Amino acid sequence: MRFILCLLTIATFSAHAASQETKTYSVQPEIQIDASQLGRRVCYFDGKAYSEGAVIKVENILLQCVPEKSFELNGRLMWKNLTSS
Repeated sequence: MRFILCLLTIATFSAHAASQETKTYSVQPEIQIDASQLGRRVCYFDGKAYSEGAVIKVENILLQCVPEKSFELNGRLMWKNLTSS
């Protein structure tokens, strides 16, 4: 009987210790988009909007905001690496 009581006591403390573990969560920053700007084509970087043709430098890499597909006039924009071309 003592053996069973001892096991129950150990199990209770083990369950309590396991519930006290620290949990870490990764949270992405919230991105807010102005609804009045939804039709505007832009490239986003570091929470800022850049218009077509904009060039930025990130860790010695030049990036230009260009159309994703050259034949579209109103398609999505993307960052093109100018350093390697």
